[in-house]
Amino acid sequence: MSLRIAVDARPLGQPMVGITRYTFELLQRMLVGSPHQWYLYLDRPVMHELPALSNIHIREGNCRFSATSTIFAQYFFPRWAKQDNVDVFWSPRHHLPLFLAKNIKAVVTIHDLVWKFYPETMSVLGRWLERGLMPPSLARAERVITVSESTQLDLREHFPLIASKLAVVKAGLSCKEESTKLETTMVPYFLFVGTLEPRKNLPRLLNAFSIFAQTNNDTNLVLVGGEGWGKESLTIIIDRLGVGDRVRLTARVSEDELATYYANALALVMPSLYCLLYTSPSPRDKRQSR
Repeated sequence: MSLRIAVDARPLGQPMVGITRYTFELLQRMLVGSPHQWYLYLDRPVMHELPALSNIHIREGNCRFSATSTIFAQYFFPRWAKQDNVDVFWSPRHHLPLFLAKNIKAVVTIHDLVWKFYPETMSVLGRWLERGLMPPSLARAERVITVSESTQLDLREHFPLIASKLAVVKAGLSCKEESTKLETTMVPYFLFVGTLEPRKNLPRLLNAFSIFAQTNNDTNLVLVGGEGWGKESLTIIIDRLGVGDRVRLTARVSEDELATYYANALALVMPSLYCLLYTSPSPRDKRQSR
């Protein structure tokens, strides 16, 4: 049976940050060879190359400001879904269009509950949107996908009525087909990859590295990522700690460059205030241990 599946593909209109990669990698694998018709809805032009197949239909808006993205999606996506006569609507980014036709099955992916556990690390707008749109999206969805068992436990605790809808689908790994090890002239280093924003806890990482650097002279730290909201002045912290010659602060990098950093790092460091653990005694114990 061939289905007509619509996707909130707004992440594909953004640079390759975490949720963009999640959406892009899944679609790359689901679209090729699929018997279904796919309708990708964006608030702005797509930035990442997708397979040129006859069963892929892209609808794009022309939103220039991120603040209007949600308004655009809530207004236009239900109308597009009705016009395209879709059977299923999937959102990989926490929120569903609240006015989808009742005959359309809905699926939503939930990555975390930062807005409940660490609201102070979010922008005011982001926190408001999560509080306003996630609960009704969970209620509307026929199936709720979580990317970890940790998030599934959190949802069971805070939204027990949706427990029967939950399914864990862990993220996979994108492997380069070229050589497995790329060359670099850098000295040994620890690597952080992510958007530079408060919840990533980078000041603490820099403080920890400055202590480590006092007794270790041959290992550096590389921070790879684009600027997010509320970015603290990491350069000021680096200068204050006196580790400017040991820390490399980059912007977003190409796929090949990122592969190089991953392939040659001593270790990947993830100091985020909200780490998604695959196992935990309980959500409460997990939060207390952070």
